[in-house]
Amino acid sequence: MSSIRISEEADEQRRLRLRVLIKVMLATAAAAVLFVILAFFFSGNDERPRLPTLVVPLAGIAPGESTRVLWERRPVIILRRTPEMITALTTRDAGAQLRDAQSRRSEQPVALQTALRSLEPEWFVAIALGTDQGCPVSAYTAATSADATTPANPIATSNTAAAGFADECRGSLYDGAGRVLADQYADRNLAVPLYDIETVNGQLQLVLGRQAQ
Repeated sequence: MSSIRISEEADEQRRLRLRVLIKVMLATAAAAVLFVILAFFFSGNDERPRLPTLVVPLAGIAPGESTRVLWERRPVIILRRTPEMITALTTRDAGAQLRDAQSRRSEQPVALQTALRSLEPEWFVAIALGTDQGCPVSAYTAATSADATTPANPIATSNTAAAGFADECRGSLYDGAGRVLADQYADRNLAVPLYDIETVNGQLQLVLGRQAQ
């Protein structure tokens, strides 16, 4: 009888150890799954592919003028706004004739969802493609006139302090912050890319594709 009792106790101990082992394995597996899930959520931002950067010197752009560069196979327009242009964009009635004055339906970094849509009031940067059919856009100020294929910008012609952009296909018009005017073919503002502005060795430059510091 004693040998039977010892055998039963040994079997019970083996079953107990087996149950403990199974529980440990299940707990380990659950912890591993939780770790993977948490790692996915918390490291998602770091794992996103970084955009190639492009450095653009700004010293050669005079107030009221613009330049165009190619970045990520898309044209980017850079406008150096004058104080008068900035004032025209921030007046109380500036958004009255705009389709999306608050840029709620438009593409830009979150921090740039403002009236000027820029890191610094003086510099406006946008993808130079209309939001209607993806056609190129040109910058106009009061000192410029449209060519034969593009209608003149009414913002520029009606307000000598204003600037704007015009779509070269169907003529959709945007103000000096890339906000589309009402009653245009386009229904979204010009897209503003990720960029930063810095001074290196005393020279001001724009860095496309980099988060502002």
